[in-house]
Amino acid sequence: MTGNGSGSSRVCEVAVPRPFLGTLAYAIPDGLAGRVRPGVRVRVPLGKRGAVGVVDRLGLAETRTAAPKSIRPLSGIVDDREVVGPELLALCRWMADYYVAPLGVVLKTALPPGLLGGRAGAPDTPAVKTERIVRLCRRLETLTERDEAFGRARRQREAYELLEELDGIASLAHLTGQLGFSRGVIDGLVSRGLAELDDRQVDRDPFAGATAPEKPITPTEDQVRVVTELRRMAETPEGSVSLL
Repeated sequence: MTGNGSGSSRVCEVAVPRPFLGTLAYAIPDGLAGRVRPGVRVRVPLGKRGAVGVVDRLGLAETRTAAPKSIRPLSGIVDDREVVGPELLALCRWMADYYVAPLGVVLKTALPPGLLGGRAGAPDTPAVKTERIVRLCRRLETLTERDEAFGRARRQREAYELLEELDGIASLAHLTGQLGFSRGVIDGLVSRGLAELDDRQVDRDPFAGATAPEKPITPTEDQVRVVTELRRMAETPEGSVSLL
């Protein structure tokens, strides 16, 4: 896995996170020429579903004894910028050689979760949902206007004035659930032309449904010893480095 590579720059070596698999050679399509470079993530045909890997080098690796008989083209490029810098890529190559491990597996370990494997490289879809909201659309500035608008509809007036306190907007679920207004009260505000219903997008809670462990996690004696030593090393004026 070492070396700078050789051969035409119209081919490249790609590391995919698959066990027992070294770097694979792929042709660079004309449309990707100039964009493919070491450290960039690319999509490659591999198996039935394809894969996302990291370009190890342009050209063929020096460890290849012969060029592949047929080279399939890259399926696409994921990033326009490198996700693996030259120093990290060199370190991962060294680790792959030293531990006799596939470079793609080493890279997957070194990178943040999700960059390689699984749905890596899939089009991003915002984790959003919509909610129904109630928004004031006409203001009643005086008490006289309010008396004339609501008459004996006390609950509608309460809902209207509460919406005012909430900057003129609130979720329908909040009004009918936590605050106890009926849907008829809200529809009454709408029919009077004082409020309108709309939808808005809200971010999904990524931790929704997650539960805390029933029992606190207690580290083992070895873990406590390691953490204690790391803290001691971190507190020294000159600092220190430890390989875990």
